[in-house]
Amino acid sequence: MRRFRVYQEGRETGSGKKPIERILLHHREVDIMAKQKVVHCREVGFDCDGIARANTEEELLAKVADHARTVHNLTEITDEIVKKVKSVIREE
Repeated sequence: MRRFRVYQEGRETGSGKKPIERILLHHREVDIMAKQKVVHCREVGFDCDGIARANTEEELLAKVADHARTVHNLTEITDEIVKKVKSVIREE
């Protein structure tokens, strides 16, 4: 199997995600997609349909913190909240 990298500035797919790798499989090129880290606000304990997605945990936690401050008016993101958020992170 021949492999070559597709860098982040590569073309986007219909899903909005960028391929991280392209492989040659059965004489056809196939994109392998990066799994994103996802947090559903409701799983953290809020009555909210908010969903945050990012490629890294660091980016995801920043998005979640911003959401908590702007939507839920939290002035402090405690270690307990961070721990809860980390416990519900999924990959999709």
